[in-house]
Amino acid sequence: MYTLAHLHLILNHVPIMGSLFTTALFIIALFFRNTFIQKISLWFLVIIALVTAATYQTGDPAAHAVQNLPQVSDSALHAHELFGKFGLGAMFVTGVVALGGAF
Repeated sequence: MYTLAHLHLILNHVPIMGSLFTTALFIIALFFRNTFIQKISLWFLVIIALVTAATYQTGDPAAHAVQNLPQVSDSALHAHELFGKFGLGAMFVTGVVALGGAF
């Protein structure tokens, strides 16, 4: 049976890798002046921003699932949550700017 912790592990790669690949695609589209690929890249960034919100929302259940494991410290969980908040804020701004650019 899958839990929200599993979903968190699946989703957490999308904001990291997706934003890197999409930004690279957008830069290439700018270089070649391909407006269609630019728009697609912007929409992908909007979608990645939404996935980032879902990833953040599943973080608490994931933390509860692993907090009692001997290899997991409270300071590591706190640092992970702090970076998650930073990533959420950064992707929120990116998503809003990308949405503005897409229109």
